[in-house]
Amino acid sequence: YSFLQRMLLITVLVVAAMIGINLILAGLASMNGLTEDSSQEDLIQWLGHYGFKILNGIVHLVSFLIPSLLFLFIVYQKRGKFLLVKKVDDWVIALLSVSWLFFSYPLIAYATQLNAMISFPEWLTTVDEMALDQIKSILNSTGPLDFILTIIVMAVLPAIGEELLFRGIIQREIELKTRKPHLSIIITSVVFSLFHMQVVSFMPKLIIGLILGYLFYWTRNLWIPIVVHFFNNALLVSLQMTAPEDSLDSSPAETEMVPMASLILSSILCALIVHSLNKRLMKKPT
Repeated sequence: YSFLQRMLLITVLVVAAMIGINLILAGLASMNGLTEDSSQEDLIQWLGHYGFKILNGIVHLVSFLIPSLLFLFIVYQKRGKFLLVKKVDDWVIALLSVSWLFFSYPLIAYATQLNAMISFPEWLTTVDEMALDQIKSILNSTGPLDFILTIIVMAVLPAIGEELLFRGIIQREIELKTRKPHLSIIITSVVFSLFHMQVVSFMPKLIIGLILGYLFYWTRNLWIPIVVHFFNNALLVSLQMTAPEDSLDSSPAETEMVPMASLILSSILCALIVHSLNKRLMKKPT
């Protein structure tokens, strides 16, 4: 398979999986009296609280994980070697990686505020509102078991499925073709951010994508970005589930701008962490 054939294949597999699962769900919903005019509340009433969350988990599996595994089965036999999946034998590296993302949050928050100041077409903001409503419904928790289910749906599955697709396959394929790792990281991060279909959070997701991309490139281990991706989602889920109910309704543009001192401190800490991370990686035997 040529590079273009491989890229076309993974694209077709992902798009076909998404269309297929949505057609199946639309058919089942129609059989149960739901129409295209039905609200998300109608869907939750049909599926039930837990059923709605489980359905979102299934959709993610079908849309990301299964197409990626099928692609690897078709194109590569030595899947682990291509993916660069290794045992994490130095958890200091994992800790430094998580710390890099954590101390980047002021910069990410600032990017979110800048992004919110941009005027987008109404149809794009409508798509964003629909995605936000879906997130709100998933974050609605009734107890410890429900919280665990939410973490699985919002953190575990996205961390594995999205990293396998974006870093494990797309970034790796572009890097192998172009021999330009920075270009592959940038392209993959843009695709990663656009794929979430939320224009109001394009810039913050782009920054997160860049961090995950460089972690994969530097560590040559897909488990590292998976761990960091999980940490990010799990932390945000935990914070949102314990925050006031109307916290998701507030616009970043309406909040006070991140102080310049926080941005400077965040940049310094991130630079120190990246330096320490690369210094430790250089000491590791290859």
